[in-house]
Amino acid sequence: MKSAIFRPEWYTEASYFYKEKENLFNRVWNLSGFTNSVKSPGDFFTLQIFNQEIVVHNIAGKLRAYLNVCPHRGGPLVVEKFGNGAPVCKYHGWSFRDGGDLTGVSNIEWFNNGGEKDSCGKSLKTYPLTTIGPFIFIFIGCNPIPIDLQFSKEVIETLSSYEELSASITSEFEANFNWKLNMENVKDFLHPYYVHEQSFKPLLGFEQAATILMKKSDKVPGEFYKKTTLKELSFIQRGEFSVSASQRWWTKFIKITQPDNCFQNIFLFPNVNMYSVSGTHYVVQQYLPMSPNKFLYRLNVSFPEILEKFESKDLLCNLLEIERNVIREDEIVLDRLQKSMEAKMSEEHFAHGDYENYIMEQQIYMRDEVYFE
Repeated sequence: MKSAIFRPEWYTEASYFYKEKENLFNRVWNLSGFTNSVKSPGDFFTLQIFNQEIVVHNIAGKLRAYLNVCPHRGGPLVVEKFGNGAPVCKYHGWSFRDGGDLTGVSNIEWFNNGGEKDSCGKSLKTYPLTTIGPFIFIFIGCNPIPIDLQFSKEVIETLSSYEELSASITSEFEANFNWKLNMENVKDFLHPYYVHEQSFKPLLGFEQAATILMKKSDKVPGEFYKKTTLKELSFIQRGEFSVSASQRWWTKFIKITQPDNCFQNIFLFPNVNMYSVSGTHYVVQQYLPMSPNKFLYRLNVSFPEILEKFESKDLLCNLLEIERNVIREDEIVLDRLQKSMEAKMSEEHFAHGDYENYIMEQQIYMRDEVYFE
């Protein structure tokens, strides 16, 4: 057993939330979405992060990312989550042909009395963008870092090996607890035995051990000292799974590129969990911060390359609902865990299990590199 690294205030106070934006999310590449969502010129999707709406837009075959705020009076350029169109303000019609500089104003004499065609330097706020395989990343701060400083060679090669995603479905909903609780939860490999006893536990590859009777003791828990780099916080885990690809009726229609009976998890720090079961479909979870006690949960289910057309829409909806039911089981516990943090008990009240290395490493990084405590 180890002494707690975290402080409850990390999950409840606005000052820590602000530090996360400035010292973490503004300094790393953030997953924004998938290339199959913006395949054609004019295609776009939006991303909400720290209550900012960012548009990823295919403009004349080039991907651009910009803040969904017109520099005239703050009107939106898009009002749908997904769609196809040009970057034109929905409020007063200002247009930004390349997704950056102001290129068109209707009724120009209303803005410039003499009718001068001068943009006065007005442009959209744009963001650097890069892709790894079918995954699109944006950098919302200044001075983007080389992506290989954030992700290891193994992570980059694995993401690159994913071929273009085909059919997909996305759902967004608000979760009423801190985003870090969810990222820690998906790295907690003991919780499925208790939280997901009916839904997920039966599919795991090993049995739960018997409960051992503990004796009362005043012994002080040990300390966890390992310091971790940013690159080490994103990693891949693979494990045996009881479901074979051959048990899924739709696998004859898709291209399977991953080992059978294998559950593959890719954790992308700070806020992404993606996984697949024998390569039959892919699940991506994003935890997009909104406030200290709320985040936007973005859930995507996709198929790999489809070799033979089949009715995929209903199947995707069913797979999404299965995922959503597992998440609802987590929410029951994590909602209450958030309330525990808000009770502002001393960190000395809490402890870590020795198995929680990945969680403790993440918390040490947050303490030392984000909160500077």
